[in-house]
Formats: sequence, C-alpha cells, structure tokens
Amino acid sequence: MRAAGLKVTFDAQLGGDGGQGGDGLTFALLNPAKTTSGSVGDPGVMLGLGTNAGVPGVGVVLATDGPTSPAGFVGISTRIGLNGLTYQRAAHGIGSLTLGTNKVTVTVTRPKNLAPVVTVYLADVQHCT
Repeated sequence: MRAAGLKVTFDAQLGGDGGQGGDGLTFALLNPAKTTSGSVGDPGVMLGLGTNAGVPGVGVVLATDGPTSPAGFVGISTRIGLNGLTYQRAAHGIGSLTLGTNKVTVTVTRPKNLAPVVTVYLADVQHCT
C-alpha cells in the first residue's frame, strides 16, 4: 500500500436522517490501478464504496443508520457480504455520530515486515485499527 505514512484529519458533520435515508460516510483509500468512476458508489449499505464486484480498496466508515448501527459505529471494510459491506474491524458503542461535528483522523502505517495498518481516531481517541 503506497499510502503508508498518510495522516488525514477532517471534520465530519452527519445530520440525522429522520428515517429518510443516509447510512453514514465513507473515507475511501482506493487502488488507482483497480478503480474507475464506475467501480465505486453503490448507495445504502454499500455506503458509496462497495459494488457487486467488491470493494476497490479500504473504506473507513462512519455508520449512522440501520439495524447494525443504531447508535453509530466506526468500521474498516475491504469486502462485501450478503447484506452490504463487511467490517474487518469495528468500534461499536461510540454514541451517535449525528450530533454535532466529529473530528476524524485516519493514519496508515507500515510496521517493519508487516502489512499496512489503518487506524481511525474520533476526537483524538483511537477507535479502530
């Protein structure tokens, strides 16, 4: 993964959906050799990242809706399953992500002789690796 050494911080403000949609937000680390404008973007439980063909990289997801995230969760996904994205790592019980602004930091490191590691922080607290 050429993204090793990456550190991105952004503010995410996710409104309540009032039952009208909106499953969350995805920060995507995509493989440019495998990604085209048509290879990403399915809505709903795919969160704009997954398609029937799979996931063209790594997605950091802030989930806000649905039966698996009634209070919100942060997840890291590289695959799809029968019901949308599947999460290799997830932090549940973090509270609602639709109240106010959330400071999000995503880092990518590559420890010696290991695969790259993606870590997610909310408000400077580590939630998912």
